[in-house]
Amino acid sequence: MSRAKPATRQNTRHAAFNAVLLTTELLENILQHLPTRDLLLSQRVSRKWRSIISQSADPQQQLSMLPREAEFAWEFLKAPDGPEGPRRLMKVPLETYRQKRDELRERGGDRVFQSGVRNTLLCKDYGDEGMNISLEYFPAEYIELKRDLAALHKQGEPSASWRKMYLTQPTSLECYGFHNLFEGGALNAITGYPDGVKAGDIASEMVRNGVKGKDYFFHTTECLFPLEREVDMKTIEW
Repeated sequence: MSRAKPATRQNTRHAAFNAVLLTTELLENILQHLPTRDLLLSQRVSRKWRSIISQSADPQQQLSMLPREAEFAWEFLKAPDGPEGPRRLMKVPLETYRQKRDELRERGGDRVFQSGVRNTLLCKDYGDEGMNISLEYFPAEYIELKRDLAALHKQGEPSASWRKMYLTQPTSLECYGFHNLFEGGALNAITGYPDGVKAGDIASEMVRNGVKGKDYFFHTTECLFPLEREVDMKTIEW
């Protein structure tokens, strides 16, 4: 009669490792703590990993492939001392955003925005610069691409992951794209996507308008993108 082999530290470690990898809930919890780029590449590890990432809400939201609702909003307050005075953004509940959005759009001036994040796989991160806000007419935050979506679009691969990604979370139902705007370039409204504007939609618009390279900017009238340190503030003044 053959004897069972005694357990070794290595065997125990392998058994624990396999138990984690074979337990969907544990693996999903680990994957959602990965940086976004690592999470995207993890889909190549195995069919099981790809299935978990593609079918679970949290990883899909982290990859900007599934819409995610904002946790709160910002209300833009005009300077009481005229154009030269300080401007403020005041944190408000998301319900306030819903109630005031249409009212403020009709009235003009003061505006409310969802607090969002950019898709850092496709958009440049402005680091410690904070919100990159234009105030010439109304608050709008610029989004700058770091990938040439028009070139990627022409390479084909209709099922490529980047095509399914939203540029922002929460998603923008409308945004405006422009190329060399200050050199006479055209401003193009990108609308008509009921689930939000995705990178594949942007790429199609770029090709349709003959835009080349990464020098293509957007702004959304629906979201602002605070830094981590700004998220905890009640008001932001500049």
